Amino acid sequence: MDVLLGSSSSPRESFGEAIKLCKKAIALDESQDMPHWILCYIYAYGRKFDKAIAEGELAIALNQNSASAYMALGRTLIYAGRPEEAIDLLKKAVRLNPFRSCYSTLGSAYREAGQYEEALIEFKRCIKN
Repeated sequence: MDVLLGSSSSPRESFGEAIKLCKKAIALDESQDMPHWILCYIYAYGRKFDKAIAEGELAIALNQNSASAYMALGRTLIYAGRPEEAIDLLKKAVRLNPFRSCYSTLGSAYREAGQYEEALIEFKRCIKN
């Protein structure tokens, strides 16, 4: 979060520490999805899309009811230039937990896929919620 909020004096160190802590959490309990979807985001921000996608897929395999896992993988696929693949994942995230960022991320996937009418619908939902 320090990197995303701009409060980190060394983003590289912050990401390194976050990766280390996620791996420690996984070592303590392999059945938890959260450290995997957090790693998905971290690797995606570092443009390590293969690693990010693998972590997102593992998070979903561990918990098929985690809106956060679907969001992480969906966003990663958008960043990786594969928005069409993100759409169904993000729709599932919205169904599981219809919070504002799900709608905006789904809207972004539609926009990047060139589906502008669908994007507009999702962005309007964002404003309403």
